[in-house]
Amino acid sequence: MPIQAVGIENRAERMDFRIIHHHIGARGNVPLPLDGKSPIRKDFAVYYYDADESALTDALRDLIKVGEAHLLPYCLGARRERRPFHIANDAYASSLYRLNTDYKEYTKATALGQLTIGKNMGVAREIEVDVVPLDEICGPGLDIPAPDYLSIDAEGAELDVMQGATRTLRDTVVWLRSEMWIHPVYQGARTFNTSLAFLQDAGFDLFHMEPYREYEADRMPLGMHSGGQTLGAEVDFQRRISDLLDEAETDRPTAILKLYKLAFMAILNGGNGLCFNSLKQAQALGGTFFSENGKAPPASYLEFLREVWTHMRNMSEFLPVLPDFSRYIHARRRRRFAYSTSTDGAEKQSLKDEDNAARKEVAEGYRTNLDRVHRLYWSTTSSLEGCCIKFGLRYQAEQIRLKRKLHCETFINEYYRLSESAFR
Repeated sequence: MPIQAVGIENRAERMDFRIIHHHIGARGNVPLPLDGKSPIRKDFAVYYYDADESALTDALRDLIKVGEAHLLPYCLGARRERRPFHIANDAYASSLYRLNTDYKEYTKATALGQLTIGKNMGVAREIEVDVVPLDEICGPGLDIPAPDYLSIDAEGAELDVMQGATRTLRDTVVWLRSEMWIHPVYQGARTFNTSLAFLQDAGFDLFHMEPYREYEADRMPLGMHSGGQTLGAEVDFQRRISDLLDEAETDRPTAILKLYKLAFMAILNGGNGLCFNSLKQAQALGGTFFSENGKAPPASYLEFLREVWTHMRNMSEFLPVLPDFSRYIHARRRRRFAYSTSTDGAEKQSLKDEDNAARKEVAEGYRTNLDRVHRLYWSTTSSLEGCCIKFGLRYQAEQIRLKRKLHCETFINEYYRLSESAFR
């Protein structure tokens, strides 16, 4: 049942505070980067789809470990139609589309050995399936709630799924993750550029790409492997915040809830800045995490965000921002070039004096924050990292720690470099 609570402005609002996750192409994939015992897992209701009903097993359900899980034998696409579904030799590569034989010799080195696309993605058998659009089976008045988070692993049919979910993308989705092929690995399938244009028109911005760089155009002897060619990538898209702010003009509580869900999906995927901005916009609209009179919010991820917001505001108030001294660096390059080409002693001395004055001014800006940066670098954990660990986001806490160390190192190294880098 939907989690319900009293909304802002003391108005009774029947709102679903769960995070509804739809994943297309469910075979064995459980893309939820939360600890197995995270309290936030109970806030998720997942609907996993696969065209091959044999993929929807109890073993898959056991892997999911969320508050509510549904395994649904649907083949999702752009429109209602009857189509062949190609079960690949590697069932994880099954698709509505056949492999483009131009890529059959491409290989990748994995823990399972050197896999060849032609053997891996080649068709083992076909089944006839009824294709349905997502818009027709989920949403208001239907048994399946529309997703907040949509993830797609459809082996070339990603845009088909999106085109069949136009209303859903417009009305509810705040985060979309999809495998996308940059090259036409599947015959007739649309590639990344077309999908990108479609999603931008639908109100989404590209957040992150993680390329698949292991593919090589032929079988390679040991020792000759390179980084590989980028045939595809995992791509994350975020709902455009400006669109949510426009929505707030007609339905403020719903827009605030979407901003909170966007903030959570952002921090779940390493987007701390986007999380901060989403929470800031929600606060400007009057958001209080849907808690009243100091009571706990109606979902664990909202309680998590309330604590995150406190830590982020405190850190933004008391910790320095890495200074921007690009203008100084560009000016210094010009001075160095002029210095190296000048034969006039007085001009060379003038350039040295000018650079020393500018360098000391920039270094002073660093020096005033140096002690705080050293303390932050040597801290066992920051308050934000501790909050993530408390709520079962250990991977995210580790990523924040690594970035904290990296940025502090950059700050400290730049200070000493500036202090010691007078013209010689």
